[in-house]
Amino acid sequence: MNTSLDDLNAMRPKIEKVKDGEVLNINSPYKHYTQELTLSVNRFRDCKAILEAGGMDFTLVDELAMLTGACRELYSQMTMVTFPNSGSQKKWITTLEEAELVMHDIKETLYYALRNYPEALAKLSIISEGNSNADFIQDLNDYAVLARANIELLQEINYDLTNIEKCAEFSKILSDLYAQVTLDRTSSPEFTLFRDKAFTLAKRMVDELNLQARYIYRADRKKAATFMINAPQRKPSKRKTEKEETVTV
Repeated sequence: MNTSLDDLNAMRPKIEKVKDGEVLNINSPYKHYTQELTLSVNRFRDCKAILEAGGMDFTLVDELAMLTGACRELYSQMTMVTFPNSGSQKKWITTLEEAELVMHDIKETLYYALRNYPEALAKLSIISEGNSNADFIQDLNDYAVLARANIELLQEINYDLTNIEKCAEFSKILSDLYAQVTLDRTSSPEFTLFRDKAFTLAKRMVDELNLQARYIYRADRKKAATFMINAPQRKPSKRKTEKEETVTV
C-alpha cells in the first residue's frame, strides 16, 4: 500500500502545474478538509456501480485518493516542526488543531458581520494573507483585535464572544511554543505555496466529482445531498471542558 509520501511524489508533477495565480481558498482548516476529501473518495467508491454507470470516470476518483494522500503529507510536514522535547511537540499539534477550528469560526463570522463595512473588510483581507506557522500565530491575535474593535456587530448576530479571547489565548500559547522551534520549513514561501497548490487541485477535483455525483443521483435528493464537503464543527476546547467538569451544584 502506498504511503502519503508516495502519493505526494506521484502527484508532484500535476501539483506543480497549478499556476501561482490559480491558488484557491479552501475555506476550511487543512486537517478537516483532508478528512473530508477522504470521506468523499469513500462515498464515491461505495456508490461505484451507479456512479460509473452514470458516466463518472473512476480514474479521477483514484487520482483524488492519491491527491488526498499528498495533501495529508504536506499538512503533516507543516505541523511537524522540530522541538527540543516531545512534550512541546505534542502540545503544539494539539493546540494547533484546536486553534485552526476557532480561527476558522471567527474569520467566517467576521466576513459576515463586516460585510457592509469596506474598511473593516479590507483589514480582514490583510490579516488573511500569509500561510506560514508564524503567520498563523499572528493572525489568531489579529482576528481577536479586529473582533474586539467591532464587538457590537458581533453582538448583533449573537456570536459567542468567548471565542474572541480563545483566539488570543491560542496565539499566546502557540507563540510561546514556537519560540522553542529549531526547524520549521513553513517559513519558506515556496513550501506553503506548493501546499496550497495541492489543496487547490484537490478542491477543483472533488467539487467537480461531487457535482457530477449529485447530478447522477438527482432522482434521490437525500442521497444526492451527501455528496458534498461539510463545514467543520467547532468543538469546545479541552480547557473549557475540564473547567466545566469541576463545577459542583
